[in-house]
Amino acid sequence: MAVLAPLKGFATVGQVVDALQQAAKPHASAEQVRAAANQAKLDLDGLLRQANAQQERPGAAPQSAQLIARSNAQVKSALNRIVAADQSKNPADLLKGLQDVVQGLVNLVTSLLSSGGLPAADLPGLFKQS
Repeated sequence: MAVLAPLKGFATVGQVVDALQQAAKPHASAEQVRAAANQAKLDLDGLLRQANAQQERPGAAPQSAQLIARSNAQVKSALNRIVAADQSKNPADLLKGLQDVVQGLVNLVTSLLSSGGLPAADLPGLFKQS
């Protein structure tokens, strides 16, 4: 089912969250943080390949791969900043990097939801926008 394909992207979001948790550990080594960030970036590469493949299918949302590519690049850039901040042992830079990754993940999730052809949310308790 093609409509389920965008949901696979959320596994990648989980990998990035794992990297964030590794970076936030007080006694994580620089190598552990770098390895977690590198794994997350590999998963992001896979997500981008998947988005590009989906884009080529008939009925694909216009520019969906570009939305995912931009948010993907934003998350990767923020992961690089986390690795650099961890190596410099600067808590302020690490906090800023973590915040940047969270913002990038919000953008990534939004692009996955908006570009995947998923149906609109229809939850009884969901507030309606006026």
